[in-house]
Amino acid sequence: MKIKLNTKFKKKIEYFIPHFKRLGITAVIRLNDPLYEAERFVQEGIDHYDLIFPDGHNPPDHILNKFLRICATQKGGIAIHCMAGLGNLINLIFDNKSK
Repeated sequence: MKIKLNTKFKKKIEYFIPHFKRLGITAVIRLNDPLYEAERFVQEGIDHYDLIFPDGHNPPDHILNKFLRICATQKGGIAIHCMAGLGNLINLIFDNKSK
């Protein structure tokens, strides 16, 4: 998918990549609409997953199940993000803990 790359996000990706590598982060999970090219992480050996669902909603079962599979099989740390960290991320964590 071609995304119009926002310079602000491109700079953030370049900032985070060395820190993620230093911390042993081997995957990024994006919960919001794409605002950057995931390929940049993949080029650096960091897996990237899109688990997008409507902000402020509980994740559908297929998203939750994929999230759990990623967490169970990833061989390193996982960076998970949404836009503000107050909607999708909290719902995904809460839904995961409540099952």
